[in-house]
Amino acid sequence: MKVKKLVKNISELLSLDDFSDRKKRKALKKLLKKLKKREESMKSKLKSKLSEKEKLEIKDELTLIKYHLKKSKKILAKLEKED
Repeated sequence: MKVKKLVKNISELLSLDDFSDRKKRKALKKLLKKLKKREESMKSKLKSKLSEKEKLEIKDELTLIKYHLKKSKKILAKLEKED
């Protein structure tokens, strides 16, 4: 606990910015990359010959991926604005 206090005091003294926002942005960017790759792979699977049931499952998964892409882009934009 004392170490955290020391780090906090030093960062305030040196007026360093908060590193947690940087970590969040970096994590979101990685997540966006993975989601985009997943979306591309699902689209390519959708083009191949599949049964109707499999196509429906892939379409459902694509809608979820698109939703999460949209949401993470919003959060990333919000974090970028704060900076």
